[in-house]
Amino acid sequence: MEFEKIINDATAEWTELSNRPVVYVGTSTCGCTSDASSLLKKIRDGIQEKGLNAEIIETGSFGFVNIEPMIIVSKPGKPKVCYGNVTNESAMKIIEGYLGKDDPMTDLAFCVVGEGKIKGINNFTEIPFFKGQVRTSLRNCGFISPDNINHYFANGGYNGLAKALKMAPDDVIKEAQKAGIKGRGGAGYPMK
Repeated sequence: MEFEKIINDATAEWTELSNRPVVYVGTSTCGCTSDASSLLKKIRDGIQEKGLNAEIIETGSFGFVNIEPMIIVSKPGKPKVCYGNVTNESAMKIIEGYLGKDDPMTDLAFCVVGEGKIKGINNFTEIPFFKGQVRTSLRNCGFISPDNINHYFANGGYNGLAKALKMAPDDVIKEAQKAGIKGRGGAGYPMK
């Protein structure tokens, strides 16, 4: 099936990406109003100047707008580290420290995201703003490129559609009713 090939290709691309250092730069509207565009250029130039091997991915917001601009640094086998209120100067310290010397720069870090811990840095689930949140629709914010559909596919995007296309129409309706889906128009009317 064509869809399965798309998923397999996207997953292979995502796996390859996860095996090298990545700097995610939030360049959504809130990031750009905080000068993330200038920061992105500085990070690109700094990585090239230092001869570091790292991918740079522009993402949407991680969801905590008051610490924009922010970057998230991912290294294979380690938790992602989120840095907030990043300046051109602090970006270079992070790039040199964490990418270059494996020092996560705990004094500049906002939180750790995902599995694993780094001493001196809270997990994002311990941050009062995020505590208790269950990120479903927004679980990939800050980690996938809005310009690369393969990132979405590799992280489960369109899996529900693929399942529905294999089902009979009446079974799709039953499944939606069982899930308790409500109208998206704001009034929350039940789906019938």
